Amino acid sequence: MLSLQSRFRSGAPMHLSCFSLPLTWHSNHFLIQEKQLCKREKLWLMSKDSLTQKLKAQGFFHVELLYQGWTEDVENGIWQRDVLLCVNHKPWIFARTALPETLLLQLPFDISKLGTKPLGEQLFNHPQIKQTHLSFTCIPKVMQPKIISTENYNNETPLIWGRARRFTYQKQDFSVFEFFLDNAQKALRG
Repeated sequence: MLSLQSRFRSGAPMHLSCFSLPLTWHSNHFLIQEKQLCKREKLWLMSKDSLTQKLKAQGFFHVELLYQGWTEDVENGIWQRDVLLCVNHKPWIFARTALPETLLLQLPFDISKLGTKPLGEQLFNHPQIKQTHLSFTCIPKVMQPKIISTENYNNETPLIWGRARRFTYQKQDFSVFEFFLDNAQKALRG
């Protein structure tokens, strides 16, 4: 069984079940050279700060819970939480958190009871939780997760950019995947 740590090393493909293709993750170097992103988009993608705080500074912020529970692959014991992070009632970020079963009960907060509260407020308020790795991907918009409604999105941006953030708590890794949707890209290009 692959560990969460080895699943999204730079350049390694990883299949997230909500996407219709395996994703390849890259280092900062890939993102810095990308010409389709403006400077502000690159800064947001590469930021190691709380995305929740950045979004709150943009307007009315709320979390829409899409799913939380065990993955279909029960054998590997991965608990998952999918949310939309919204600003002014528009979805900006699709985020997925993936935790190994062994870590679920050890965290200093009960992630299964967050509901519509942002995970970022917990992650950045517990100094024993460390961010250890950040990698990037992009996918054609037509490959975006079916779990995301597209009825209110514009079609100005053909790609969705994402990042994988790996965190460590008590020598165990867990992952947070964040994909910047149309509304975020449009606002950041402003």
